[in-house]
Amino acid sequence: MSDRLSRISARVIKWLKPPRTLAINSLGWYFIAFIFAVGLAAVNTGNNLLYLILGGMLSFIVASGILSNINLKNLIIRRHLPEYLFARTPTLVRVEIENGKRYVPSFILLVRTSFPVGSSVLIATVGPERNAEGFMEVIFPKRGFHEIEPFKVSTRFPFGLFTKGMEAAAVEKVLVFPHLSSAEAPDFDSRGREGETALIQSGQGADPFSIKDFQPGDNPRHIHWKSTAKRGKFMRREFSKEQEPAVTIRVGSNSDDTENVLEEKIERAASMAAHFTMEGYAVAVECGSATVPFGRGRDHLLVVLRELALCDLPGTDRGKRTAGSEQSTVIEL
Repeated sequence: MSDRLSRISARVIKWLKPPRTLAINSLGWYFIAFIFAVGLAAVNTGNNLLYLILGGMLSFIVASGILSNINLKNLIIRRHLPEYLFARTPTLVRVEIENGKRYVPSFILLVRTSFPVGSSVLIATVGPERNAEGFMEVIFPKRGFHEIEPFKVSTRFPFGLFTKGMEAAAVEKVLVFPHLSSAEAPDFDSRGREGETALIQSGQGADPFSIKDFQPGDNPRHIHWKSTAKRGKFMRREFSKEQEPAVTIRVGSNSDDTENVLEEKIERAASMAAHFTMEGYAVAVECGSATVPFGRGRDHLLVVLRELALCDLPGTDRGKRTAGSEQSTVIEL
């Protein structure tokens, strides 16, 4: 019973909401006013010629409706978004229109969208069983998940009296990364600027760390001859362990931070993460309840940007420190 009611309600909604929208253009209003004038004159005078003109004008409106409906028939609209989207950054969206009609082309198709904030694209003609494409520039105002509304396709074909339209392309949910800017890295000490950091641990670095007894299996080239001659036994040089450059970006919030300030912090963190990744640093990020451990490369940067896109700063616990390490340079935002 419930399935039957749902089918009936769906049919009623479909009937109440036709698949096409119709709007009268300024030229159409003038044309309709002229029809009324001719009709009034024909009734008052009984002139057959005026009745003939009136019939031709009415048939003109009928032909306009039929041709515009055919023009929008069997059209498939596809949107092609870039792989990655960034807030407040102009983005080109490729719009593809496929004409499924076998013999009839479609003309003067205007494709537009209301969200994200964007422009429109005009497709002059699409041949029968052919595709045409155009590009529109859109801007996502904020980071996070967004739903892209369906495209609205309209046409003034054939006479420009009316604008007939329809919705095309389903709602699509996308993730928008924070806005990236040319952020300047803060001043580091010489250790951070030069790159590798010498740790007070034994390792395979280039800087001598200490002198120890030579053991079987040690590299003979590491023998320290001066200490060997002084102590009367073989001594070897031990080198300090080197750590590759690393940076931890911590994003925190204060009670008096406004929403704009919080968004600016997240955007700075994303920009710095991109900058240090390009410089070869290992990057870790802490933002709100999200933590991203150290990593390098493009794939790791995408993980960082995703977490920053979904970060909820008001829940930040400044006492929580899990992503970074004591040997990394820490940036507090």
